[in-house]
Amino acid sequence: MLYKNLPEAELNKVMCIRAWLDYVAALTFLLKGQLENARAVMQARKEYKRSRSSFSSSREENLRKTFLNPIPERIKSSILWLFYVRGCKRFSQLSDLKG
Repeated sequence: MLYKNLPEAELNKVMCIRAWLDYVAALTFLLKGQLENARAVMQARKEYKRSRSSFSSSREENLRKTFLNPIPERIKSSILWLFYVRGCKRFSQLSDLKG
């Protein structure tokens, strides 16, 4: 979904961060002895790389149809950061962080 909808200017940065977060998650699962979960995360990364090119036409169409930039409902921070570091445990707490 990120690949299909992010503007070109943000795509590489966000996808790089996403990849690192996936690897951190896989390592965390591995260290906890949750091998199946670690394997699932790595399998998802592999599947994303394999199928990314099949989304290019959807991506082009989505970007062509975009008429609000920036999207008003979009927040500028990572939801993971907000949840774990800033303590935002409810969706309603995110409304003050837009823009």
